[in-house]
Amino acid sequence: LGYYSQSTYTYIVLQWPRLLLLLTRRAAVNDAPSFVKGASTVTVLEDSDAYSSPWATNISEGPQETDQTVSFSISCSNATLFSAVPQLSPAGVLSFTPATAAFGSSVCNVTLVDSEGARSAPEQLTIVVTAGGFFGGYATKTLTCHHCWQHC
Repeated sequence: LGYYSQSTYTYIVLQWPRLLLLLTRRAAVNDAPSFVKGASTVTVLEDSDAYSSPWATNISEGPQETDQTVSFSISCSNATLFSAVPQLSPAGVLSFTPATAAFGSSVCNVTLVDSEGARSAPEQLTIVVTAGGFFGGYATKTLTCHHCWQHC
C-alpha cells in the first residue's frame, strides 16, 4: 500500500515535565490503478475468427504499489453477440469471438482492479460486429446481361 493519496495522520502528544513527545502515524491508502484505453470502437466482420489485439496500455498498479496485482473487469451490454465474451489480459490484450450469424454492437464498460480492491475510473469500449452479407463478407461480382433474351 502506498502513502500517497489522502493519507491519514494520527498525532499523539505526550507531555512530561520538561519533555514533549510527538508521535505520528500515517495510515496507508490504496491508490486506484490506472490505464490508457485504446480505440473507442473495435469493428469485426460477422462469423470472423477469434479477435485478439492490444487495447489497453500504460497499465499501473498505482504509485509505489508494485507489490499488487491487477486484472481487468469488463461487462458488455449484448453478450449474445459473442461465442467467447470479451476479456482483457493483465497486459491489456483484448480478445473475443463473435457468435455465428450474429451482428450488431455491444457497449462494454472496462475497469482495472487491483488485488486490494481499488478500481480505476471506468472506460467505455464499443464492439461492432458487421453483417457479412450473403457471401460471408467476400466481395460479390455483378454480372451484366447485354442480351436479355439469353441466359447470362
